[in-house]
Amino acid sequence: MQDLLSLNERTEVIDYCSKRYGLAATHWEKYELRKSSDAIWAMPVELRLFVEGHSSGAWETAGMRIFSGRKFPYKITSSFSSLFGHFLTKGLLIVSGDQAKQLIFEKQIEIQDEGEIEDGYLVLRYGALFLGVGLKRGFKIESQIPKKLVNQLSSKLELSD
Repeated sequence: MQDLLSLNERTEVIDYCSKRYGLAATHWEKYELRKSSDAIWAMPVELRLFVEGHSSGAWETAGMRIFSGRKFPYKITSSFSSLFGHFLTKGLLIVSGDQAKQLIFEKQIEIQDEGEIEDGYLVLRYGALFLGVGLKRGFKIESQIPKKLVNQLSSKLELSD
């Protein structure tokens, strides 16, 4: 079952994304946000008419799972990076081809960081391609790229292990 986020919950999510990722509040205006037991889903408001009166599964089909987790702050998903990645001004790590390959096949890279990147979940990008999400801890980035995307990404990047 999914419930519409309350105004306070929605504000909390938008404020968090503004502070952590530099995502302007205006990017959320066209999305309705719903919460399931372990995720937050976004769906364009104009699709509401198509899913009203249907099961909660219809909402999940029309929407995108943009956060995972049961409590705030939630973990961003690869769908979040696809939907909002082009608008981020923070929390974004641009990687080289070699780093992209390491993230996809070895699941981890080390970076040189002089404190400008906060620990936590980051959106990973190689060129114009959003790879997904990574978890930064100190000087290490751990890939959170779903297994189902690894084959797609490796073919797009023409990488092989």
